[in-house]
Amino acid sequence: HLSKNFGEHNAVLAGLNFTTGDYVAVLDDDGQNPPEEVRKMYQLAVSGHWDVVYGKYLTVNQGIIRRCGSSLHNSIATIMLGKSKDLYLSSFKVMSRFVVDEITSYVGSFPYIDGLVLRSTRNITQVTVEHHQRIVGKSNYTVRGLMSLWLNSFLNFSIIPLRLAALIGTAMAGTSVILLCLIIIDKLYINPEVSLGIPTVLVTVVFFSGVQLLILGTIGEYLGRVFLDQSGNPQYIVRYVNRKSPRDG
Repeated sequence: HLSKNFGEHNAVLAGLNFTTGDYVAVLDDDGQNPPEEVRKMYQLAVSGHWDVVYGKYLTVNQGIIRRCGSSLHNSIATIMLGKSKDLYLSSFKVMSRFVVDEITSYVGSFPYIDGLVLRSTRNITQVTVEHHQRIVGKSNYTVRGLMSLWLNSFLNFSIIPLRLAALIGTAMAGTSVILLCLIIIDKLYINPEVSLGIPTVLVTVVFFSGVQLLILGTIGEYLGRVFLDQSGNPQYIVRYVNRKSPRDG
């Protein structure tokens, strides 16, 4: 029993630390994830040698905020974390001991289970499962809560936002140079009487704004790499070692 509400992903991580089986099932405690579906997911994991099997709901019995949040969350995960577009990240999943051990090695304060899964393996599949109406309690997810989840999820497992700032800065600086060239050409060859004052000032502002974003993005790249290093992002993950003796050739 946790001393207070630390959040869903922290609670799941705490539970995973106390598991011992070869496979571990994660499901909600509100009755929406039927336990009888675990057998189907487990059998698929064993027979197909999958590291993770996600449950993909046939029908989603969730509020509109949670449904929209889940859809946006999956779309962002595809971009930020390199998730397959067809893979649906749900809270209902079965994971192998290999993946569980990798997840529980995370020491950061803001765990994101699906991010840790995708960091550990790409040997992932999904299977359709039932999704029942909530039996007890009510959803604690709000717009504010979902925003907090997204920030914790992607700021801790991706530096793409930092690279995006550098990309936008480069685009702004490049666009301003092109516009400045067009203004000069227009002044020299097309409309000599046109005033250069306001257009030139605007282009200059855009140029230096782009340069600033580029510099910030470059600094952010360094800081992002330091952050990922401090958060324990692995250099590599060994599944097993296949040692051949000299007799095997």
